[in-house]
Amino acid sequence: MCRIRAAVLLLSMAAAPLAGQSTPPIATDSFRLAFDLGYVNTAGNTDVTTLNFGEHLSYGSGGWTQTHRLVAVEGRSGGEETAAQYKTALRVDRSFSPRFGAYALAGYERNVFAGIGRRYEEGSGLTARAIALANDLLALEAGISFIQERNTARVEQTFSAGRGALSYQHTFTSGRRSSCSRICGMPGTGA
Repeated sequence: MCRIRAAVLLLSMAAAPLAGQSTPPIATDSFRLAFDLGYVNTAGNTDVTTLNFGEHLSYGSGGWTQTHRLVAVEGRSGGEETAAQYKTALRVDRSFSPRFGAYALAGYERNVFAGIGRRYEEGSGLTARAIALANDLLALEAGISFIQERNTARVEQTFSAGRGALSYQHTFTSGRRSSCSRICGMPGTGA
């Protein structure tokens, strides 16, 4: 039986920007939609075919941002399925000030070749812009997730996990930027 816990967002905080640093205004309305599509077919010593699809949808308005992601990967080698991964996630962010905010997320994953029959994740946490200058942005986030998983052997487990992320972005000129992100997770205790 599928157990899904509702992630409750009870965190709020507001703080003044650090002295000497200008903060960019919170965008009033923004919409972004991007798709990825890939197809690989090789022949020779082995016949390998891989098809992948991805979608990223983001909408922001008045300090709220909703983001949806979808990834699907199918692979065959010698006529037999060798990869089948499906993943979707929804994340809602709320900015309390130009520097601080909070998020809630929910996701689903199925990847039988990695041993995951199904995995549900719900989580929440805090976000901060440690450095917010005209050309540089250093963003941090920390939170907790609750995960319910059934592996391909039909063994069910529920556990919590810590979650942290660090993202740096530098803008060289209008439309040209470089960014680097790192997301880390730490498993918690099982139930």
